[in-house]
Amino acid sequence: MSGLEEILGSALGGNTVSTIASQLGMSNEGASSAISAALPALLGQLKINSEDPEKGQALHDAIESDHGGAVLDDVNGFLGGGMAEAVGGKILGHVFGGQKDAAAASVAKSGGIDAGKAMQLLAMLAPVVLGAMGRAKKGQGGSGGAGALSGMLGGILGGAAGGGALASVLGGLLGGGGGGSSGGLGGLGNILSDVVGGASNTATDAASQATTAAATATNTAQAGAAKAKSGAGGLLGKILGQLTRKK
Repeated sequence: MSGLEEILGSALGGNTVSTIASQLGMSNEGASSAISAALPALLGQLKINSEDPEKGQALHDAIESDHGGAVLDDVNGFLGGGMAEAVGGKILGHVFGGQKDAAAASVAKSGGIDAGKAMQLLAMLAPVVLGAMGRAKKGQGGSGGAGALSGMLGGILGGAAGGGALASVLGGLLGGGGGGSSGGLGGLGNILSDVVGGASNTATDAASQATTAAATATNTAQAGAAKAKSGAGGLLGKILGQLTRKK
């Protein structure tokens, strides 16, 4: 298993959603919905960073030295052990810089949770995502620098537009959380299509079919399709907008 989407799907499967839900004090369904908003935001910003020479090299060096994938050997133990937020908080500072609070506010709005829990969730997911990237890089032979990471992230985000890759990971989360359905994937497909290909013409139809969790993800897609606005509410749209322009 070397593909990033497979590794993430495995890491976030099983009892992981339940562990995250317990740490956040919310239902499995609520946690699944929140993750479906937070994960694309985190991966999207990492993709943007990977294409910047300085930030991309820093990301590569961090993965090479600190994120080989050992955290994935016991994801639930790590997430429930009290260390995840401290480790992840530092990672978020590097990933989002001074926009960390704004990122949490955007995820909170999209995921239907408060900003404090959104920050906790992002911090919990960050080490898991970097660990998955490190393990995926090893699975590909460990060669390549920041460009290899950019390609890896582009692959999972780009493949999602066709209903696979990240859409499959998130679809598993929604199903596992008890609130998902095949119709819900329509909303998730729209958010990911907007990340890589511009505004979806079927957002309204998909939203009508989606579950509550997928509908919140659709709101994120609509934000990414619009021009970025200043402030917390527009940060996720700015991230997705940058990815769209790079396509």
